[in-house]
Amino acid sequence: MRTRRRLGDAALVLTAAALLALGGCGYSEVPVDVGPADVTVVPAAADAHRPARVWLVNAQRTLGPLLPEPADAVLLTDAMHDASGHAIDVYKHFGRDPKKLRTIFGNRSGIRATAQGASGGGYNVNRPPPWPGFQEVLLPIGENLQLAGRLGMATRDGQVIDAPCIVLLPGLLGDNAVRRSRDLATGLRACGLHVLSLEQRGLGLTGLLDPAHAYSWGVPSTGDLMYVSDWLTAREHVTATGLIGFCWSANTALLAAWYDGTDDNDPMIPERIRRLTLPRRGGRHYTAGVIAFSPVIGFERVIEELQTPQSMLADPILASMQKTIRGRMEFMRYQPVSGSLRDCIRFDCGRAGYGDPQTIADGLTFLRLLSWPGHPAGNKLAKVRVPALIVHAANDPLGTAQAVADLVSETDNPNVAAVMLAGGGHVGFAPYARGYYMSLIVNFFSPATAPRGQ
Repeated sequence: MRTRRRLGDAALVLTAAALLALGGCGYSEVPVDVGPADVTVVPAAADAHRPARVWLVNAQRTLGPLLPEPADAVLLTDAMHDASGHAIDVYKHFGRDPKKLRTIFGNRSGIRATAQGASGGGYNVNRPPPWPGFQEVLLPIGENLQLAGRLGMATRDGQVIDAPCIVLLPGLLGDNAVRRSRDLATGLRACGLHVLSLEQRGLGLTGLLDPAHAYSWGVPSTGDLMYVSDWLTAREHVTATGLIGFCWSANTALLAAWYDGTDDNDPMIPERIRRLTLPRRGGRHYTAGVIAFSPVIGFERVIEELQTPQSMLADPILASMQKTIRGRMEFMRYQPVSGSLRDCIRFDCGRAGYGDPQTIADGLTFLRLLSWPGHPAGNKLAKVRVPALIVHAANDPLGTAQAVADLVSETDNPNVAAVMLAGGGHVGFAPYARGYYMSLIVNFFSPATAPRGQ
């Protein structure tokens, strides 16, 4: 029996390592076709349009049974802190050893889910095949920039309907070759929501058509998203906009919600960064809400860890990220090529025209969601005025679950909600619990069942 177990574990090691070797943290190599058949509708109460935090409690009563885990294991927003407001020990609650989350033998389920939803690239030069029901569009951002995307308008009986349009952002360095984006986009359109799958500055078709605007790691791109929302809401049949991000783009989605609610006097927008962004737009953006799947809240810790070369068997998560980073450096002809995220950020920012150390440091101030020793984050989520939902897994081997609990515990804002699941790994929620995944998204954005911002 032990021999069989060892052989089974060895096979799992090789399978997960092989899948992760295909990329880093965003391209789904395991397609999950989701659609209306996967959606369980949350009953609309008289006060259905409640703030996100209250909405999630109500929705979980209906959607919780769709999860392959006990109901009492799931942590919702207010359960992530104790009576004094301090974050609980998330790993103790779920019986997890955080030191083993990145090992195959210590976190088989998390590594498997991550591998199934894994992605990488950031240097794809082949335009993916067309998506049925979608057209390629170029969105004007300011005077000299256009962002590429795939726009699918929902129809009924052959006629375009009035509905919110949901903007999808892929994972780290991702573009529209991401299968997860294709699967989710087509599924949401079938459920009666318009969808725009967006390629940010320097990535995908956007980067090929406009190489002058380099990838920004989320700094100017956050402001770009305000223009995207305005462009969409100006279109006929678009009643509001929503936003979904995965992995690093989940951070960008949360930053967009903050950016919409703050102003230019925010100390977390240093003057150097303010000069890099397009003029701010008034009004509200993404009023249909924002969902962040597996955000990497403590990204500065990851930057430090990626300074050391990692092996696929010892740490398949960081090793696969380093493979993605090296691939990007080779494609962009950066020298010397390494797996250092810090170096890749420095090279990309330099190409964008702001590679000096102080501006990069100011950029990290802008991007930071949770304070890092000696560097405050500014409690950004306190300023969010649209519904915002964080979905995370306790067995996520990249974005630490404890950091999510720490962030939520210091955020006293009814517009910001979070759910911590036992499984799903890093952005592997569709293969982990497709019915819950799709139902949560559709109920969150559908006007009949959605929360409201305050």
